[in-house]
Amino acid sequence: MFNADNEAVTFDNKSYRVDFMTDHLLDAIEQLNDPEKPFFMMASYLEPHQQNDRNDYEAPKGYAQRFEDAEIPGDLAPFKGDWPQHYAKYLGCVYSLDEALGQVLQKLDDLGIADNTLVAFITDHGCHFCTRNGEYKRSCHDASIHVPMILKGPGFEGGQVKAEITSLLDIPATLLAAAGVEVPEDWHGRPLQQSGEEGWRELHFTQLSESQVGRCIRTERWTYSVSRPISEWKSKGEKAPAAADYYLEDFLYDNEQDPHQLKNLITNPDYAETREELKALLLGQILHVEGLEPEIRSV
Repeated sequence: MFNADNEAVTFDNKSYRVDFMTDHLLDAIEQLNDPEKPFFMMASYLEPHQQNDRNDYEAPKGYAQRFEDAEIPGDLAPFKGDWPQHYAKYLGCVYSLDEALGQVLQKLDDLGIADNTLVAFITDHGCHFCTRNGEYKRSCHDASIHVPMILKGPGFEGGQVKAEITSLLDIPATLLAAAGVEVPEDWHGRPLQQSGEEGWRELHFTQLSESQVGRCIRTERWTYSVSRPISEWKSKGEKAPAAADYYLEDFLYDNEQDPHQLKNLITNPDYAETREELKALLLGQILHVEGLEPEIRSV
């Protein structure tokens, strides 16, 4: 790890990285606590991400054993993947993060600033443990894109659960709104304080990159995904382009009837009208966000 001066900061092999970071975070909160000067802070934990150098998950000692008999989610159990050897360790990492968050909330309480501090606990992607493709996170499936977003503080009290479709793009707008700052009109995100109000989004748009060139939308009921054939660029030894001039339909899920996304309906003729409706919505998102007008072809 590195400090603000780009100097290496080491910790002994007896320390767990989450604990090491949390200790620094708690110290920083104390140092920045000033009733006359609000502060913004972000702690970016690596866990529960896999250790890329050895394709493993590093939980604190003894933590994985707590979850060896954990129930396996319905979107993992039917598939091979590599979850059998990793899932307990993954949950051990998650539990350590829960403990870290508890320490942060306790520190805010101890300093008397919990009531006017907004805490957002979020992540950038999920993990499907190689059940959906050859890697672990880049796919249209809920295991990848339906991720935790928990907020506590002014405007977010009482254990409410928001059912509306939200986005990480909403976090900056939410923080500004909580601070009483006007949100710029050209921002894509909206304050979560307004979720459920008239005009709130009805879908989420995702761009899939690196291991594929794909686009997808997730509505309350449907997931619709398209991608450019990998053979067209990977066989040439090229990197995945940022966008494509055409895509092929590859996934359609009815999340209401199939919450674990086990039955792909993309070639089912009974859903031809639904596919056309979702195709139009996806093309609209691509045009709005990317300024492009690609073709989407049926398989």
